[in-house]
Amino acid sequence: MKIVNLMKTVRKLLNKPINAILVSLVSYMAGNGTDTAKFIKVLRSKRICSYQSKLLRKYLKHPKKYLTLEIDKLDFTVSYNRKATKFIKFTTCKSKGLLKVSPDLQPYITVEAVRMDGINRGFKKGQKDRPHYILKFEVRVKGKPEAVLSIYLADGSKSNYKGLRFCFNPRHFSELELAAAFNHIYKVLGAVEYNIMIAKAIVTRVDVAVNLPGISSVFLLFMPPHGNSQHSTCYPEAEDAICETLYIGPFPKEDDFDRTRKSKYRIYCWLLNKLNSGCKLNVSEHTVAARLEYELNCWDNQRGLMLTNLNNALVKLDGLRIIDPLDFHHIPEKWHKELLVNKTIMNIRRRLHYLKSRLNRHNGFNLLSLNSRWTAQEQAKALIELKPILATPKSKFKEFNDEA
Repeated sequence: MKIVNLMKTVRKLLNKPINAILVSLVSYMAGNGTDTAKFIKVLRSKRICSYQSKLLRKYLKHPKKYLTLEIDKLDFTVSYNRKATKFIKFTTCKSKGLLKVSPDLQPYITVEAVRMDGINRGFKKGQKDRPHYILKFEVRVKGKPEAVLSIYLADGSKSNYKGLRFCFNPRHFSELELAAAFNHIYKVLGAVEYNIMIAKAIVTRVDVAVNLPGISSVFLLFMPPHGNSQHSTCYPEAEDAICETLYIGPFPKEDDFDRTRKSKYRIYCWLLNKLNSGCKLNVSEHTVAARLEYELNCWDNQRGLMLTNLNNALVKLDGLRIIDPLDFHHIPEKWHKELLVNKTIMNIRRRLHYLKSRLNRHNGFNLLSLNSRWTAQEQAKALIELKPILATPKSKFKEFNDEA
């Protein structure tokens, strides 16, 4: 995250010399560095532990002042009965279908048919109740390669399912851009079919996330968010690899369809993620930032959540309980080395008695978490703001366009 783009209140909290040290560790990891000694030296620094603790406490106690909650992903599906053909004809028509963008929307979006990705992976012949998608379209915002609305079409030819699937990341779109994308679909389907689609739409996934600027993910250790959260995985899974991403909940595996349909937490370093994805960044201009994400998979929880009730999504980002890093410098070096590689809930449970006894000799074994009231309010607010754009894109596009 660029330091100059942060809120002024956050910039005042950052310690630039310490941030430079933490950023250098990220650069080292991005270059495939594996020497844990560099990290242990930082983890055993009383000054840096105190700084990380202070930042965490301020963020989590006063999130309204310092943090921004983001809707990181939204997927929804629309199923039709076996006799339905209109939606197929409307979307695939060469002269008026999804590939034909009206002149008033051409300055904002482009649409193309693209090769199918792995969405059908794991589909087995004769599996009649699972969708099998045959076409994929991408609605792209001009000049913003990350702003993509993916639309999948299942025609019922290989299963009993006919319908559409929509996948996008709301934070990559401005309100005007998102209204333009869905206004295009509105124009293709027509008012009646579009309104039927929205009324029938079922949410399958909602991701909510928050960034913690200045916080290094190597300092984050977690207690189980709730009693049945036993599964957790560190990625990469290679032996002795420093943990880059912690999954609390089933780790998604491409060859295991059921595991991809489970709700889970993801915790990782925002800057490292960008560098690993190939982004060319001047790291000296950025701060480290731990990113906390919760993926609500509605096949697992809240099955049947309608798009019209999107703001009722129960995303549990506040369920994460973070062990205060204030006294991490008292933890022996050999423990730091192991916890750098293995942050899993099972490993924390195994070491819990020791960690508590060690940390309680000083300032206590403290647990920190996001303010649940703030999380609920911000999440509901963000989802409520999304609903009218999706439900009435024609009027919203005109409204936002007039304001621009």
